[in-house]
Amino acid sequence: MSSVLASAALRPGPPARLCATLCATLCAALLLGACATPSRDAATRNVREQLGVIPTADAETRVRELLAVPLTAAAASEIALLKSPRVAAEFAGIGASHADLVRAARLSNPVLSAVRISGEGTRQTTLGISQSLGDLLLLPARKHYAGGEFERAQQRVLREVQGVLADVQQAWFETTSAVQVASMRAAIAQAARLSAELAQRFFDAGNKSELDLAMERSAAAQASVSRLRAEAAATQSRLQLQRLMGLRGALAFQLDAQLPLPPTASLDADAARRLAMEQRFDLLAARRNIELHEAALGLARRWRWLGHVTIGAERERETSGSSSRSGPTLELALPIFDQGQAGIEAAAARLDMSRAALRDLEGAVEHEVESSLARVAASKQVVEEYSKTLVPAQQAIVERQQQRQNFMFIGQFELLLAKQQEYDVYQSYLEAVRDYWLARIEFARATGSALPGGESAAAPRIGVENMLGAAMEEQR
Repeated sequence: MSSVLASAALRPGPPARLCATLCATLCAALLLGACATPSRDAATRNVREQLGVIPTADAETRVRELLAVPLTAAAASEIALLKSPRVAAEFAGIGASHADLVRAARLSNPVLSAVRISGEGTRQTTLGISQSLGDLLLLPARKHYAGGEFERAQQRVLREVQGVLADVQQAWFETTSAVQVASMRAAIAQAARLSAELAQRFFDAGNKSELDLAMERSAAAQASVSRLRAEAAATQSRLQLQRLMGLRGALAFQLDAQLPLPPTASLDADAARRLAMEQRFDLLAARRNIELHEAALGLARRWRWLGHVTIGAERERETSGSSSRSGPTLELALPIFDQGQAGIEAAAARLDMSRAALRDLEGAVEHEVESSLARVAASKQVVEEYSKTLVPAQQAIVERQQQRQNFMFIGQFELLLAKQQEYDVYQSYLEAVRDYWLARIEFARATGSALPGGESAAAPRIGVENMLGAAMEEQR
């Protein structure tokens, strides 16, 4: 294309035809660049497909459908994709990057000049039009670089939106756990209140000291304070989840207040490392950045002698019409002092920086994967210790204390204390299950893989109701 433009400018011919050829060539280059530019809508659709976003004509209707049933972690993520301002802001960033791509795919506007000179009874008018030849020669490279930056922008959006979804899932597990803790604290407070009421009756009958009564009342009050704090924490967690989903106003959505138990299969450490190195979008973006800087360095070396080069056409005309002259123009900067050394050095430095940044990021990713794997493994072992040892042991203690109380070896207060301790173990067990899934979310962040939840939809679930069972219903 550049050779066509140069020959058109240098070939003798009528001024009108010369200018028309120049303008037509520039317009053709402009249209060609526009046709080759990727669509913003196509890029947005590609990002949404990779995130698993289901297109919907009415987001509000879909959100109401999801909130009409107990909210799951997957439903919370879908609502965030539809309503979260953070997600909307990230998708808007695709448009900003696309604007840079469109700008890079366009030639700079041609420069029109006009000079009018008068003197000694004559007037002369000179008209000219010029275009930067360097701008045209570098257009393909500029488009290539901007296209790579557009790809990096999409990868950055994918990574950031994955982070938003991880935050939403983390908030869902924390909220569900907070609701469970509040329910368990309510059961403990109920048991402590019953113990205090029983102590009052014993004190009124003269069978319990004032000190024992005060201790029972203090324990009941502390349990009530713990219940109130747990309920406040659950409320704060619900509000945080609601904010992350992008919902506003007073919403009384219902949570699916049961957590899936950890799967029996263990995570493959080697597969996790490979997954992170192959799938994390920030790593893909960093590698793409190196490719772009390598191309930029090659371009700086190839065109190091190309400075300011402008071609065009000019026409001079006497006002009387007695004479008219036209011809091509050329402005060329001689590479005497600046031969592109600074540009080459800067491009090489940016390439070295991008390579160092990739090595640093790869090291950070490896550390994140190893750390998250260790945390997942430890959290799973804690859950297994509770389910196989601590919970059965505490249940056995309560059962033996119940038998001893039936034979009047111990009093009712000792039995109630054992029951409260059993509830404490239940709460710790539920919190251990929560911690496992929070560790899985960190693992998902580290590997850039799909967030946990879907693979455990059919797994056994645990909550306050199925742990306390009929005993809790009777206490209510």
